[in-house]
Amino acid sequence: MADDIEPKEPEGETKPEDDKAPEKPQEPAQEPVAPPVTKDANPTPPAPEVPAQPPADANAAVAEATKEAADAKAKAERLELELNRERTARKHGIPDELMGMLRADSMEADAKALSRYVTATSSALGSGGLDPTDADDPTAAGEALANKLFAKNRIF
Repeated sequence: MADDIEPKEPEGETKPEDDKAPEKPQEPAQEPVAPPVTKDANPTPPAPEVPAQPPADANAAVAEATKEAADAKAKAERLELELNRERTARKHGIPDELMGMLRADSMEADAKALSRYVTATSSALGSGGLDPTDADDPTAAGEALANKLFAKNRIF
């Protein structure tokens, strides 16, 4: 009875059977064969490398940056002219209203010519009372009247 029971094989394992045909040996892998190298009389030259073209948005960015630089340069020149015009006008005593009359090419000459026709206005500082250049003395009339009244009573 014990001879009748055959041992069970574990699952997943199989015994090679001897009555099957023997396995064929594995053939070696073959590498692809390259065409034979020959010397041609006129070999074809390689194509020249074309530099990569920047994308269209890069060209737009460069154009915008160039425009901004030109605008900034024009603004700087305009502000420099305005500053020089103001300095020249102040140097020659020209009022702010006439500063625009100074031309860039002959600023100094224009300033000298305008300064001859501009009259200096006195400042309002210090004019809060009597004017020392005024010939009218408001106390003079009062002193004259006092002298007449008190002349009779003077002893000396």
